Amino acid sequence: MTPSSPPLRIWLVRHGITDWNIEGRWQGWSDTPLSTQGHEQAWKLRNRLEAKNFDRVYSSDLLRALDTARIAGFEPVPDARLRELNFGVFEGGNSFENAKHPEFASWIQDPVEKAAPMGESYASLRARAMHWLNTLPDSGEMLVFSHGGWIQVLTCGVLEVTPLAAPRIWRLRVTHASITVLERHWTPNGNVWTLERLNDTAHLE
Repeated sequence: MTPSSPPLRIWLVRHGITDWNIEGRWQGWSDTPLSTQGHEQAWKLRNRLEAKNFDRVYSSDLLRALDTARIAGFEPVPDARLRELNFGVFEGGNSFENAKHPEFASWIQDPVEKAAPMGESYASLRARAMHWLNTLPDSGEMLVFSHGGWIQVLTCGVLEVTPLAAPRIWRLRVTHASITVLERHWTPNGNVWTLERLNDTAHLE
């Protein structure tokens, strides 16, 4: 980029809520559909986003993200790199049930570097999020429908925020059907990322 280049702006939208979310069940790569409330949230996203022009629209290839995008009025390019963390054997269980798993105590001590059994680590999730980011053009308006963990690690990655100790790994909160906006722009010191908006849910109120 040069001083005259327009910025790259990325609109990150978390999918609408599912029944598993309501029940506190870990979803990860499990392909769960939106709940009735999740459909309503997606329609409210449509009202918020329909007047905006986006150069490209992407989505996780999981149903809850794709359906959020489509109800919101978009036909996105699906991409498996935009999936949530693969929680492996913990998927489908809630926190109480998963805590009883014989491998849970070891994993939760360092979920950033240690992969969930038959799943992946947060470091792996962050690596594939950043790999996707590096394929984007230098400028333009991008709209992305993804998942809470993925949005958190991407945002922390570009802002160079380090993870905390378990159980709250990242310092950001991203709720269902919320909007987070990142912008990369030129400064005299080079290209800089700015967190323009975090967990914006004004359209849901």
